[in-house]
Amino acid sequence: MTVGELCVACGICCRGAFFRYALLSDEEVGRLHALGIPTATRRNGQKAIRLGCAALRGTACTLYEVRPRVCHAYFCQLAFRLRDGLVTPEAARQIVAETQAVLAQLEAELPPRAEGDPPSAVERAYQYGLSSGPALLRRAEALFREHYLGPGQP
Repeated sequence: MTVGELCVACGICCRGAFFRYALLSDEEVGRLHALGIPTATRRNGQKAIRLGCAALRGTACTLYEVRPRVCHAYFCQLAFRLRDGLVTPEAARQIVAETQAVLAQLEAELPPRAEGDPPSAVERAYQYGLSSGPALLRRAEALFREHYLGPGQP
């Protein structure tokens, strides 16, 4: 399994599970608009694509070959460890499956997503709370910190 194969089998970052935006250049904004993908301007004026990305189908990017620079450049910690041989492909698949299962459990405990709600189940769990208590939310955050947060990110 290559890093690229892991990415398109995962989709967790692109679906907005942990991140809200991916920053874009003006050129990328124009290209995405031409492809019918909406973009946003953040309060600070930065151009961005909102995550869960409109180009995501299932776990794969429909624009993978022409995706924005930030999408091409970002590697989660799990991808780095797979690339460097520090985790086996099977272990990487299991981590992705566990994270997807935890996120699905969070989604199941939350009310349906309303207009204006963040796509992130983690953010909505903070917003609405969980009937089962905080353990599931803590597990999602631990998985994020350990496996997905990229270098130099808070």
